Amino acid sequence: MTEQEARQYLAPFEYVEQYVQPARLNNGREGRRVYWWRLGESGAALKRRTAPFSRFIGIPRVAKHLLPVWLPAGTLPDTQVVAVARDDDFTFGVLASIFHRVWARAQGTYMGVGNDLRYTPSTCFETFPFPRPVEDHRAEVEKWARYVVQLREHLLGQDPKATLTGLYNAVAGLRVESDATHPVAALATAHDHLDTAVAAAYGWDWTLTEDEVLSRLLALNLERSSAGTDLA
Repeated sequence: MTEQEARQYLAPFEYVEQYVQPARLNNGREGRRVYWWRLGESGAALKRRTAPFSRFIGIPRVAKHLLPVWLPAGTLPDTQVVAVARDDDFTFGVLASIFHRVWARAQGTYMGVGNDLRYTPSTCFETFPFPRPVEDHRAEVEKWARYVVQLREHLLGQDPKATLTGLYNAVAGLRVESDATHPVAALATAHDHLDTAVAAAYGWDWTLTEDEVLSRLLALNLERSSAGTDLA
């Protein structure tokens, strides 16, 4: 909005004028100094990148579990959500797989009482070597990525108190003690299939230990970096 338009909102503008304007007038960035009543970042770059999409991927910066989610186009997430300007199920599936999770745990930092992962795009995402699959393997990852999302939505819809964190707490519990009758058992199985599909997209046999996953991803990162090729 122009300043004149923004002034029509009396109470919020008065607040911004009193508490924001004094600091903004000394700001070194011209846009923040001249347009002191506006948000410091307008999200213009994200709007441009996601304009062709009906959705894009969001990843919480700090969370107990690394859980990419679909966000509807037009959403402007705050700084605690990493926005990935992709709308394809393949990218979502890879980011939801154990391969990206293991890499992010090794490359990210941790914070809080629960030692939650702090997802930093520069180390967790930009350094991650994506698979370059043949079409059949890509389609398999896409299929299981869609199924994971469908199961999430179904389980959340069954219980108004359910949360993604709660669902994945249960999934983690099933990794320790299997129980085929548990409500989230199907979600755990779907992730197993997704991990198998992503492994095939890399051209790797499954299963691998987390140390083996990390070792192979690091080797792929170094190989592509030394060749000067993109990691994606």
